[in-house]
Amino acid sequence: MRVAKPRSPTDSMRPKTPTLAPADVAVKTAGKQRPRPKGKPFPKGKSGNPSGRPRGRKNLATMIAATMLETEAADLVKRAVKMANDGHEGMLRFLIDKALPAARPRPVSIPGLVPVRSLADVGKVMDAIVRAVGEGLLAPDEVSQLVGALEVMRRTVESTELEVRIAELSDQLAKLMEGGR
Repeated sequence: MRVAKPRSPTDSMRPKTPTLAPADVAVKTAGKQRPRPKGKPFPKGKSGNPSGRPRGRKNLATMIAATMLETEAADLVKRAVKMANDGHEGMLRFLIDKALPAARPRPVSIPGLVPVRSLADVGKVMDAIVRAVGEGLLAPDEVSQLVGALEVMRRTVESTELEVRIAELSDQLAKLMEGGR
């Protein structure tokens, strides 16, 4: 058992009350706790609340927030716009993020693009991408996405070509083994 130390001159005049360490509290309350059931508390397929939470039921805090928003929405928007007009940068950024639609990827037409059917085609496609960047047809983030997709295609073509080569070598080896018998 530890004794609390005085913190001020007036504390030293008060009678000292013992404080219990966490281990002492555990020993003191150990006999009072209910024993926990071993294993799982409910049989398989049964629970303490068989009907469960109804589908579509919203949290109470969500329902309260929605009600408050319905009644105060116009005032909140006016106040937010006023704050943005007064120079509050965070509110201005928030309003712009919410008011403007998110940028969507645009379709891009790259001249000279060929289907990737062999490893030689990968170089041709990369040349077309570099030319499109030079002409200003592609933005840097679009280039990184295209190069990533091209790398996946390269690996796929490479795996397919290796599979064909291995099958051809396997056939040649089988013919050599038959001829050597």
